[in-house]
Amino acid sequence: DPVVGAAQAARVMRPRGRLALFWNAFHPAPEVAEALTGAYARAVPDLPFDWRRLNSPDSYASVLVPAADGIRGTAAFGEPEEWRFEWDRVYTREEWLDQVPTFGGHGQLSAGKLGALLDSVGDAVDAMGGSFSMRYCAVVLTAVRTG
Repeated sequence: DPVVGAAQAARVMRPRGRLALFWNAFHPAPEVAEALTGAYARAVPDLPFDWRRLNSPDSYASVLVPAADGIRGTAAFGEPEEWRFEWDRVYTREEWLDQVPTFGGHGQLSAGKLGALLDSVGDAVDAMGGSFSMRYCAVVLTAVRTG
């Protein structure tokens, strides 16, 4: 609940303290998005995870807008600001597979489905040469505590 979370943060912050919420927004290259989407469709077709839709930091608007509204709703912060920082990282197969279970919703998969997904994603990374580059945009929503 964005309002409850922002109100809780306001209760423990000192005046002029800065609240900073951040997300690392994936922005895969088209060929990476296609390979990962195919791997997901083969292994867990019931998991609605389409990497092709993560084509810009604006893909996170469904999270950012309610969070900003929650901050505004407390009347305890100044106007929220959005900051963006772009960066890239090359992942090996093993490095990427270490992260997959931490992605949103993936912790709800049964052990069997997660194993099938990891196998399928691993095969996709192998088909890309064993590594790939992922572009990110760190999206920060920040506001200063008033009072």
